[in-house]
Amino acid sequence: MPDFCYQGCSTAGIAEAPDGQGMRMIRTLDWPLDRLGRNVVVSRQSGGAGVWFNVTWPGFVGATTALAPGRFAGALNQAPSARHGVALVGDWAARRWNRWRNGRVPPGLLLHQVFDECTSFEEAVRVLTETPISLPAIYTLAGAAPSRGVVIERQETTAQVHQAPVCVTNHWLTEGLTGRPRSVHSRDRLDILRGRMAASADGIAWLAAPILDDATRLVVTANAATGQLTVQEYEDGAPVTSVLRLVA
Repeated sequence: MPDFCYQGCSTAGIAEAPDGQGMRMIRTLDWPLDRLGRNVVVSRQSGGAGVWFNVTWPGFVGATTALAPGRFAGALNQAPSARHGVALVGDWAARRWNRWRNGRVPPGLLLHQVFDECTSFEEAVRVLTETPISLPAIYTLAGAAPSRGVVIERQETTAQVHQAPVCVTNHWLTEGLTGRPRSVHSRDRLDILRGRMAASADGIAWLAAPILDDATRLVVTANAATGQLTVQEYEDGAPVTSVLRLVA
């Protein structure tokens, strides 16, 4: 299920928390599927590495946004579309064929595995960087300790790592990597988020257009050091639930 739904845009960033306690990860998830924002759940899960919270949907396999208190917070963004020289639809079909042919782990399942099994930020970075995956992806990972945060730009078997403070949308940060950005506003969203990461307000006060648009379904702020998780769901550019504030 995760790869079939892996068709939207996202915005994510990591910086020191405004109160100086750990690293804060913020993110939006933009999927153009109606009612998706109304059905978000925060699932308390437990793996070999301990308890973690999965911001997800009933029946969804994998993880796109999660928090493991005392360990790390993480998010998954869709990577730019690879170019195979056969137009947009042809490129999509070529990627899907390669995905099923290579038999590697889908990006969302790998992130789920990391929250289940990795006991430290360093171990999680190593797994997300070194494990072959079925198609390109962008991971954001924020640790509990100061300055522990990375964006990992993944191709199937290679990776480029960008240290926090850092923001990412749906185009590559690494010079020389090629691909179609997933949104015409990808660079605009990145510029706006970079400016708002330094804002003193916590929660979701950083949210603004074009980071927020009609396809936004989920808005999250997470801090592994404090165990704080803030979640709100959206439809058509407006909130459809109250703000959930959880301290684990």
